[in-house]
Amino acid sequence: MTAIYPAIRPAIGPAIRSAFEGGYGLSLLAQSMGIVRKYGGALYNPSNMASLFQDSAGTIPVTAAGQPVGLMLDVSGNGNHAAQSTTTARPTYQIVDGYPCIVGDGVDDFFSINPAFINGKSEVTVMAAIRKISDTARQGIFRAAQNVPADAEFRLDAPQIVNQQHVCFRSGSPATFQAQASLAPTPAKAVLAGIGRITPPLVELRVNGVIAQSLTANQGSAAYNASSVWVFKEDPNNNYSSAAIFALSVTPTILAEAKLTILTRFAASRSGVTLA
Repeated sequence: MTAIYPAIRPAIGPAIRSAFEGGYGLSLLAQSMGIVRKYGGALYNPSNMASLFQDSAGTIPVTAAGQPVGLMLDVSGNGNHAAQSTTTARPTYQIVDGYPCIVGDGVDDFFSINPAFINGKSEVTVMAAIRKISDTARQGIFRAAQNVPADAEFRLDAPQIVNQQHVCFRSGSPATFQAQASLAPTPAKAVLAGIGRITPPLVELRVNGVIAQSLTANQGSAAYNASSVWVFKEDPNNNYSSAAIFALSVTPTILAEAKLTILTRFAASRSGVTLA
């Protein structure tokens, strides 16, 4: 054993150190992974190039900026990967403001996620570190809903030049609960948290860790029954986003304040956002 230990120490040392920051505290990445894993969600971290593949089968790694991304692994360990099998509809890996990210073209690029992890739930929290790339393209970041009619829809958007909408939530046909939160002006680059709950009804928008709006509306009673979960695709009418995403997490629950803070700090660390 004493002969083996010196040989393996250089190999395991960096792996152990990477899980910690500031002495003995778990890193923001490790804490975020643990939170999302616990609640069965998804965590995407484009700064981890090993989690990105050019093809949807996961056989061709992404190695440089400008390459297409056909598969973005869920680094939480829950297996809720984001994929695009159509070659021409794949977002690209880019470096924006000096930080790794995934960028849509605003024309037809998007990811699909198996909706099973969110179905049967009545709450959702979506955290995204984003930069608005264009004022002319739609800016949808995340959408979970049936296509027609919108049943328990939840959508998180980046700032839009027209209505600055960020997060909306509505359920049922006929709708039993409709609300949307918005804020103008908002930094083109920000960490956004969208929170939605059907019963009791709530829509909340946070910008850089601070509550911007918190809305309640009519009573709701439905649970998510999404036929589609998309990243970069705003709605079934083929509106797509050109935004840059530096980090994205989705949890099928409303997280406690301390956990929201950890995910906010993690997203900010991946995007260069200065928290309020």
